[in-house]
Amino acid sequence: ITGSYGKTSTKFITAEILEQKYKTFKTPGSYNTPMGVSKVINEDLDDSYNVFVAELGAERMGEIKEMTKLVTPDIGIITSIGPCHLETFKTIDNIAKTKYELIEGLSGDGWAIFNYDNEYVKKLSDMTYIKKILYGLNNHKDLDVYAEDIVTGIEGSTFTLNIKGKGTVECKTKLLGKHNVLNILAGAATGYALGMSLVQ
Repeated sequence: ITGSYGKTSTKFITAEILEQKYKTFKTPGSYNTPMGVSKVINEDLDDSYNVFVAELGAERMGEIKEMTKLVTPDIGIITSIGPCHLETFKTIDNIAKTKYELIEGLSGDGWAIFNYDNEYVKKLSDMTYIKKILYGLNNHKDLDVYAEDIVTGIEGSTFTLNIKGKGTVECKTKLLGKHNVLNILAGAATGYALGMSLVQ
């Protein structure tokens, strides 16, 4: 998982969803640098896990490419692209190229998962020709995974999860705000790529 924002929340949510079917290990906290990810792989990850959910951050170009060599991802999620770390990247285009290193580092049969609501991520998705899953809250006709009938309040949120070809299911979360529904969609898209059922 990479993105200018939303990646840590998306990591925790995705791991929680995948644990409904798979023994899942996730990088702790904001461990998202080459050093942090290497440490976790060497010290904590073992063969008993089915899925490793890794958050990949970057402060310079080439850093995500470096981490894809450590992680060898089968699925890549880009949550967002925005003006984070502009002082080192200089331009949004450089940020986008760096985040896209995750997609370029996928295995040949990998899945690319894109937040299609983010204009910069949408551009990357439109130039991608491997298997991909598009998620979001807007323009449902273009999406594979989306939410509708979203109701948010102080108790949390409810929504209808739609997955193309699988149907719909009513969902409830204690998490607040539409941005967290969007993060949940990234996790649901990952579960979809891994063959989980709609209820899972």
